[in-house]
Amino acid sequence: MQIIRNRLIPLLLGTALVFFGTGCSTMLAVQGGPAAYQNSIQPGDTVQIATTDGRTLKFKVSDVNANGLSGEGQAVSYDSIASLQKQQFSFWRTAFLVGGIIAAGVLAGGDGYGDDYDYGGGGGGGGGGPYSYP
Repeated sequence: MQIIRNRLIPLLLGTALVFFGTGCSTMLAVQGGPAAYQNSIQPGDTVQIATTDGRTLKFKVSDVNANGLSGEGQAVSYDSIASLQKQQFSFWRTAFLVGGIIAAGVLAGGDGYGDDYDYGGGGGGGGGGPYSYP
């Protein structure tokens, strides 16, 4: 049981880190053209853009102006945007993820008390110390 816990807990934590990086957000479509883009997108937002020439770009926006969006070395004019999505935090995805991790931890076995495995220790006799004579 201890071996399972020793392997399961790091696996769950690693999985949680992957999901926290990606699983707690969702991409929402922004529609309406340049005016909607300027009102909806702010510096610091992460966007995914499909362009009219078939490219797909994903970057963190550093500038929103009358001509287009730019960030991370990329610039896209509004007239070349076929579709635009904005990454947004998802409370429910986060709640379900955290709940699932907690449930998996509970199902994995609790605190380790009550199992019958001898983990070693408890040394055996020996002399009475440095002043012991045969």
